[in-house]
Amino acid sequence: MLYELDTNRSTPDSINATLVTSEEKKKLSIAESRIWHKRLGHLGDVAIKSIINGYVDDGSTCEVCIQAKLRRKIICIPVQRTSTPFELVHSDLWGPFATRSAGGAQYFIIYVDDYSRHTELTVLPDKQAETCTAAFQWFQAKVDGWGYDIRRFR
Repeated sequence: MLYELDTNRSTPDSINATLVTSEEKKKLSIAESRIWHKRLGHLGDVAIKSIINGYVDDGSTCEVCIQAKLRRKIICIPVQRTSTPFELVHSDLWGPFATRSAGGAQYFIIYVDDYSRHTELTVLPDKQAETCTAAFQWFQAKVDGWGYDIRRFR
């Protein structure tokens, strides 16, 4: 827990909104209630009422709450997948690692087949063109050794 609200004590009104003791059952002003709404991260009115004695819901919605609930319309466009294994292969190079591996690798390259989603990951000592080309040639040789038996992938 980061903060604990003591609702059984009154605090100075200069900086903080006044908290009212449970015996007084005094309502907070609208301005004080809005301050608590902001301080509690735009928490809902029901939840704030359970925490703060005397919280007043004025029925208005703050601008931040309105903007937070806005949603963009998501447009889903179906992507045409390839029809045979390894017709299209996606790759990504990542690194450098903060610490080298036991084998001296500081990068990795990943290959993902668009058709089957088969994934291969290869660690690399550097990202030189020759190293990346050799990794891709290794991946091609491995794939060529498998053949294109579609039953193997789906």
